[in-house]
Amino acid sequence: MIKQIFSRTLIVCVLGTGLSSCQSSTSNADEVKVNLQVATENLLIAKQEQKQTLKDSIYQFRITAKEKIRLNEIKIAAFKAGIVNENGKAKISNNKTLAGLELKNRNLLIRLDHYEALSIENWIAFRNEFNHDFDKLGEAFKGLTIKNVK
Repeated sequence: MIKQIFSRTLIVCVLGTGLSSCQSSTSNADEVKVNLQVATENLLIAKQEQKQTLKDSIYQFRITAKEKIRLNEIKIAAFKAGIVNENGKAKISNNKTLAGLELKNRNLLIRLDHYEALSIENWIAFRNEFNHDFDKLGEAFKGLTIKNVK
């Protein structure tokens, strides 16, 4: 009798342990699924935030760059007004230089208006190249305003 009770108790314990370990595997699998779903949602949110940050960065850059381009247009107009009274060779040379600067300034504005961001890396490359070209244009303006006195 004691052997039967002991063997039945042992069987119940073994079955209980086996069933509970199966349930914990199932609950672990459910927990993993939930964690995966949460991670996927977090990734989607992060991507959306990244896209919005990129859009905001481009928008701010465009505003700043357009203001700088507008200031360049004002400098060009002021310089044109200043060379009206110059003699023939200097006037022709300065007009050619101004025409080139106007063209570069206009091309920068066109590039800025037509840019569409494909990725963050693409945006960073565009921004760096644009800033480099704009700095070169600024140096050309500085060289234009310096008069060589002989």
